[in-house]
Amino acid sequence: MKTFEPQKIYVEKAAASHPRAQRILKSFPRADISYVEDHRRLDFSHLTPGKRFTEAKKYLAIALKQGAMVKEFRRHDSLNQDKEYYLLHAENCPFDCSYCYLQCYFANAVPTIFVNADELFMQVREILENERSDEILFHAGETADALALEHFSGFAAEAVELFSRFHNATLELRTKSDLIDTILPLRHNRRTVVSWTLTPLEISRKYEVGAASIEERLKAARKCASAGYPIGLRLDPIIHYHNWQAGYENLADLIADALPLETIDSIVLGAFRFQPPLLDVMRARFGRDELVLAEFVPGPDGKMRYFRHIREEMYREIIGFFRERNGDKIIEKIELSMEPPYTWEGAGLRRNSMHTGM
Repeated sequence: MKTFEPQKIYVEKAAASHPRAQRILKSFPRADISYVEDHRRLDFSHLTPGKRFTEAKKYLAIALKQGAMVKEFRRHDSLNQDKEYYLLHAENCPFDCSYCYLQCYFANAVPTIFVNADELFMQVREILENERSDEILFHAGETADALALEHFSGFAAEAVELFSRFHNATLELRTKSDLIDTILPLRHNRRTVVSWTLTPLEISRKYEVGAASIEERLKAARKCASAGYPIGLRLDPIIHYHNWQAGYENLADLIADALPLETIDSIVLGAFRFQPPLLDVMRARFGRDELVLAEFVPGPDGKMRYFRHIREEMYREIIGFFRERNGDKIIEKIELSMEPPYTWEGAGLRRNSMHTGM
């Protein structure tokens, strides 16, 4: 995978003197630098929707995060009551995935790194010292790819070392990257799950611009497994397209060839879903693409989804592909994301106590 190298770096004036900011700037001596008051005010609205996102992803913003950097994730599917949090270490990423919900989440699409990570780690420690739960899951990868900026941020390496000291917490690093060099040699005590978002080859090539290829992701996953990390597989979003059965069967083959069953911590399946404004963004950017021509219906949480029978069919088929290659034991590792109990039943699954994230 080609690593991200910004053409221009926007630095918040309040963050300019921070040691992390200075270290990042030294990593890109050829980049133009512009000092700004607030990274959220960077404006690309004068560009067409198609250019607005591709242009923003050429740049990097260095900022200070205001307020909480660790937030509790409140589930809407009522599937478990365990505590989950997500880490706000960054916003956006250099990848340009056509289906990404972040396209209508932040004020702009500029990859942004928050240099006050020490405050985030302090907030994590405070939660763990005061929380009585037996197991707490922290997600890195909800508002930004967890590893896409790791070659100059070093955030993941610091986080892995922090979580290795706690017995009641697990960190999930979710990524479409293969930038694992900083975390491979670390003593992690199996308190970090490294998770890869995976899609069929043709979907990845068409809709996940700039991300590591599926082969590169699985190669990185294999290396992390060899280093003792639990591996998470996130087939989310699952895309319903003209050749989806063959695509996901081939993906199951690639996974089985790359990862022994015992290295896989969990497999989360989640059908494509999104807030309604994203559909307008995708239509403006991609026109009459197959991705946006599908029929969607609103769910109880307000997100648009495929019809229930389509989702259940896709889940059953994909679960079957995994079972054929790994036997029945793999079923206990599979979970659905953001689905109600009746969809679990329709997919042939029994709800368990695993965590699924957002």
